[in-house]
Amino acid sequence: MKNKIVIALILALTLISFTACGEKNEEQSSNDGTKTETTEDGDKTDGTDDADKEEDTSNVGLTTTFEDEPVLKVEGEEIMLSNAFVYIHQIKTMYPLDVFQNEYEEGVTIEEFFIKELKNILAKQVYTANLAKELGVEITDEDKNKAKEQVDKIFANKAIIQEDVDEMGLTREVVEKVVLASILDQKLFEKMAEDINIEQEKIDEALDHDMNYKMMSTTGAEKLNDSVELRHILVKTIDDKQQPFDDEKKAEAKKKAEEILKRAKDGEDFAELAKENTDDTASKENGGKMTILRGQTVPEFEAAAFELENGEVSELVETMYGYHIIKVENKKLSTPEQIEEAKKQIEEAKNNIIMNLKFQEFMKIYDEKTKDKKVEVIEDGWKRVKILTEEDIKTIEENKKKAEEEAKAAEEKATEEVKEAVDEAEKEAAEKDKDSSKEKEDE
Repeated sequence: MKNKIVIALILALTLISFTACGEKNEEQSSNDGTKTETTEDGDKTDGTDDADKEEDTSNVGLTTTFEDEPVLKVEGEEIMLSNAFVYIHQIKTMYPLDVFQNEYEEGVTIEEFFIKELKNILAKQVYTANLAKELGVEITDEDKNKAKEQVDKIFANKAIIQEDVDEMGLTREVVEKVVLASILDQKLFEKMAEDINIEQEKIDEALDHDMNYKMMSTTGAEKLNDSVELRHILVKTIDDKQQPFDDEKKAEAKKKAEEILKRAKDGEDFAELAKENTDDTASKENGGKMTILRGQTVPEFEAAAFELENGEVSELVETMYGYHIIKVENKKLSTPEQIEEAKKQIEEAKNNIIMNLKFQEFMKIYDEKTKDKKVEVIEDGWKRVKILTEEDIKTIEENKKKAEEEAKAAEEKATEEVKEAVDEAEKEAAEKDKDSSKEKEDE
């Protein structure tokens, strides 16, 4: 059930990925290292040839040669094949093609499962529209403008190209309808959430089980952004299986830690002491250097680190891992601006947890309202609803064959290298035997 929910949500939120993709491309284009130059007549150029300048995509998606047809009929409304392909197109950009041939459960491939879930997602668009109408939730002009902006960004950043439009029917109009459906989903949830009350006991339980919120709220906004750059030396009191030393071995470890501490207090180079003595393999090579934030380490270590002043060396700090020696290099406490931001983060995290609880209740209500709805499959159209095309399958087979050939070539190369090494060793041994025999003859 958990897997089904995750996959359904991925399908329902694919348009977010479109938008994120567009924003990423914009960022890359503005930071790609091209230089703005000034020509002799004072005009500015970005240093690229005219052929490399951004392609005009304003006409992409306006027309299509795609032959659309209905695939489902829900409450008297037909859902078109192109609508299904909007989701399929984005799903294919999120995973390698061969993933869809893997088995989701016995006798069912991931592609088959996606298609089954897609049927529910498409039907949900109609249910949502009808339920929204019943509750007076409407798409506004502002929503339409927002959707148009998202669609323009999708096409401007070539998340959809004309080839996709002609092969899958992904016109601007079709994509915009899916974006608007997503907006309506959100507005319907917000409307129904107003009347959903969650018991405080459930809220407290959810807050207590959310480790991120628990860490932030326990630390507090005043300290959430505190940080310490430090060096530390660990002398372990546990073995490789995380089992504690016996009393004798622990006493030896403490004695060793005390000797290192004395050297550190006497002014020896702390970084060198760490390289020579620490049992913390993660920081050993860089002289025990690390930066910690509140809530990232065990309480004893954190408390000692944040109590020290810059340049100060701690006494022995005992934790479940062993004895630590800490030297603080740069302690930074939260600024007033960071404290205010942390307050907002903690409140936002709390609200998100509550909204998640409301969403769960919303889905129960939604499922109850739509449980008896019938979805009519229009077979002629639905049989065209596929993730993998014949060309995709051909590509997968070619990639498999190439991978097998590369693996075979690598194996043959390794075998040949081993053979050469053995031959060389035998040759050297033969030479040594020959020299030894000659020496004996000379004697």
